[in-house]
Amino acid sequence: MSVDSPRSRSRPGGRSERIREAVGAAVLELFRERQFAFGVADVAERAGVHRATVYRRWPTRGELIAEGLSSFFQVVSVPDTGAWASDVHALAQTLAHFFSDPVEIGVVSSLAADSDPRASEVIQRHWQPYVEAMIAMVDRAKARGEVEAGLSSGRIVEMLTAPFVMRTALVRIPVTDRQIREVADLVIRATADDRHP
Repeated sequence: MSVDSPRSRSRPGGRSERIREAVGAAVLELFRERQFAFGVADVAERAGVHRATVYRRWPTRGELIAEGLSSFFQVVSVPDTGAWASDVHALAQTLAHFFSDPVEIGVVSSLAADSDPRASEVIQRHWQPYVEAMIAMVDRAKARGEVEAGLSSGRIVEMLTAPFVMRTALVRIPVTDRQIREVADLVIRATADDRHP
């Protein structure tokens, strides 16, 4: 199962498209460089677009962030192998790769440091389709009797994603294959329904 966010939508060509691409690329560059306190003027200068044009089309920082994320094509492939253990191992590999992307590191760091509620709301919307798809994966395992039904699916998703967020975005240490396997195995053991054969 793949979750394609609104970022993957195509747009018509022309001058308007070139401006949007330049603005989106400028925002992503700022995320990569962990420069989070940018404003409209900063993006306009970096994009090589007249400031008035940017103000007219993206009058707030939140709208600029939304444009940047909409131009960043990134897909989290949520597995459906038919077995909880293989789903978790496959998703752990995907998440480790996903959170190692410089833009995603910037997005996570910005969310942690940002005091702009509108910008934070945009970033949270950016994550929501992925979170919902991962929760659905947990729910399928519960329906098969592989995961303890009383556990919160959302907390299980947090337990699986948090180690990768911490290492890549917070302490900025690369994740090894061994660590990916260890995280997956811990989640599998912690969530197992003992009644499942």
